[in-house]
Amino acid sequence: MQVEVGFTYLLTALILLPFYARIIFIFLTNRKYRDVFCYRIMIQIGLIQCSTAPVYALVGLAHLLNKDHFHLAAQGEALVAAELRVEAILSLVLALDRMKIICGLNFPQVVQTIIIVLSYVFGICFVVLLISPYAGCVVTPGKFLISYDAAKPYSYVVQKTGTAVIIGASLLTLIVYVIIIAYLIRRKMAFQTTEKISSHERTIFCYASVRFLFDVVLSVLYNSVQVQQNPLTDFCIIYGYILNNLMLSTVLYLTFYK
Repeated sequence: MQVEVGFTYLLTALILLPFYARIIFIFLTNRKYRDVFCYRIMIQIGLIQCSTAPVYALVGLAHLLNKDHFHLAAQGEALVAAELRVEAILSLVLALDRMKIICGLNFPQVVQTIIIVLSYVFGICFVVLLISPYAGCVVTPGKFLISYDAAKPYSYVVQKTGTAVIIGASLLTLIVYVIIIAYLIRRKMAFQTTEKISSHERTIFCYASVRFLFDVVLSVLYNSVQVQQNPLTDFCIIYGYILNNLMLSTVLYLTFYK
């Protein structure tokens, strides 16, 4: 099974990356997207997700070669672990932006900008710790669930801190979406027109909501299977992350932006 898993990781990452990268390139080079705050957040999330592809390819290669040469896959997983935390916080910012637009709230954009900056500061600190002698990730050929290096003294602390950040950001994002949905239901019950919410805003809201749902499901599954690991389950979880990062957004963009 190890060889098949290695090929699957490697080929999936290499095949899906060009399609997603092409979409992000269009957003980056098209001013009507680049100059809009919510699209800038989506572009950042897209760049983060695209950068996971080489790491998943390295993990697949480690399984194929039965060795993580120069610990490249493990170092790459440290980067992905940090990026997942940054992405969770960026998703929160995107949700806040949707609430601001849809609910007609008036709070300064600098608040969202500060959160974005703090997310990157946290991500940099997180990855620096994971490539230091004090904490780290381990990619073991034949074991498909990437784990933290228990031999390093602060790996457990870093892991729990990262988990807390993801859970905290996800809960806050969920609260924001509940507020948005409650507002829309209340407005509909009050027989107020929904024409003020453009199709453009609804599209971004649907995209962000679906992305959030899949992120939460994978996060819950990942944290629940660590207690009792099973090779097939572990493979499905990690492969789910690969598809979530590289295929889901591509499908959503092609669906909503035909």
